[in-house]
Amino acid sequence: MHAICLKWIYQNITLNDPAQVIRFFRTVNSRPEVSDSVREFDMSWAPRIPLKSFYATVKSAVSRLNNVRILRLPISPLLLQLFSDAHFPQLSQCALPSSVGIMSFLDRHRQISTLRVLPCDGALGLLEAFQLTSAIPLIHMPKLRQFEGPAIVAFSVVPGSSTSHLTIYWDAASTGNLSYGLAGIARSNVDIVRFTNVVYTWDRGLLSAVTNHLPRLKELVVYLGVAPDPQGKEPFLSSIDNTLRSLPFLRGLVILEQFPQASRESDLDQECYTICRWGEISSALQFVILSSETTWTRLSGLWLPSSEPPLQGIEDFNLKWLLRAVVTLPTLPPQYLTFAEGLVGKEGILAVKKAIENDGVVPDFVMTTDSKDGRQRLSFIVSGF
Repeated sequence: MHAICLKWIYQNITLNDPAQVIRFFRTVNSRPEVSDSVREFDMSWAPRIPLKSFYATVKSAVSRLNNVRILRLPISPLLLQLFSDAHFPQLSQCALPSSVGIMSFLDRHRQISTLRVLPCDGALGLLEAFQLTSAIPLIHMPKLRQFEGPAIVAFSVVPGSSTSHLTIYWDAASTGNLSYGLAGIARSNVDIVRFTNVVYTWDRGLLSAVTNHLPRLKELVVYLGVAPDPQGKEPFLSSIDNTLRSLPFLRGLVILEQFPQASRESDLDQECYTICRWGEISSALQFVILSSETTWTRLSGLWLPSSEPPLQGIEDFNLKWLLRAVVTLPTLPPQYLTFAEGLVGKEGILAVKKAIENDGVVPDFVMTTDSKDGRQRLSFIVSGF
């Protein structure tokens, strides 16, 4: 019974504070049966000042974790040095800080299927990034299926792999070799179906490189990770038209920024017009997310907004926006009015129009089903309607 319990107690290890870290590594060093039980190791804390006694304890314990399959380390290049010489023969998933030592670690663990490389911040991170880009070898990782990390690491491990889901953090140095890097990534053994890009500027060159090298892409995500750049965003969005023409299999498009402005009703209106245009260009496109963080989904030939994807039916989308739009937006395609009338009837549309004329907004409402004819009725939760 003790052996069975020990196995389950130490199977998944999560260390969040110094006391936990020290106690665990001391236990591993003193009890071999504990180290053999660990399958998932997640450490979120690392010391800022390198203490010889601490690192000696950790390095000794790490060499004993032979059965680890999932490994997650904090953003600490100094801590990674203690793991850089270790070998985990069963490792399949890991999250590591970007560091010089990561390349030798990956070279010994080519069986990894899911890899996340966390960019380092601050002066130390910049130094590590500079050293990392100085000489980057090509590492063949045939079992790699998902990758997230800096472009310079992606260029090294993705070519020749089985990666289908790819997330790249771009910087000024890597975008200079953008087309060359994506050409190498396109040599993956499978089609890349989801491509997420964390960028520092709205670079239209990224869209050109994607269309040239990843023509079978199904989902494209572009996320601006710095302060908003309104002047650069408009030309970027204008280039999406040609991008869609060159990506015939693209079904999902997401363009977001880290600091979006507060969403307004007019933003949804503008997004609707933009997405309708994109939908006419690409019949494969099924969902789009822009700066309002609203998920637009194609349903019955119309683009409808929802805050909770995926959109399964008419009960999931933003009906209030639709009713306001068909009354206040004269240039909206007539199919929207027909669709809205099918939901609430012409009487409901007239009631919405009257409410907007009186108060300027669509009041909250509930949809009820008439017990006599089975038709849905629109009932405002406001006196007088």
